[in-house]
Amino acid sequence: MKRSSAEYFLGPITARWVAEHTAYDPPHMFEDIQVKGPFRNWCHRHIVESHPDGAILRDEIEYEPPCGFLGRAVAPILIEKRLRKLFSHRHEITRGWCEGRGEE
Repeated sequence: MKRSSAEYFLGPITARWVAEHTAYDPPHMFEDIQVKGPFRNWCHRHIVESHPDGAILRDEIEYEPPCGFLGRAVAPILIEKRLRKLFSHRHEITRGWCEGRGEE
């Protein structure tokens, strides 16, 4: 399976996030799991659904934050807010690319 990596920032701390693509069913979906990164567990499914105007990209994310109980307690405030912002931005970039106005 293919792996990808990226750097992420938590304030002044930079760390590496490595994901492995574990499922691929074009043009319907692909999935990646975290091999190394900030979460105890992470599974992300990119799902493309038909729509009368084209298609809808939907993300399904299952994760377990670090730090046990404390991580679960702050996840709705800190983690989920950042994830919504991140995926909103990524969807706009994907939309632009699909509509021919994005950059590679």
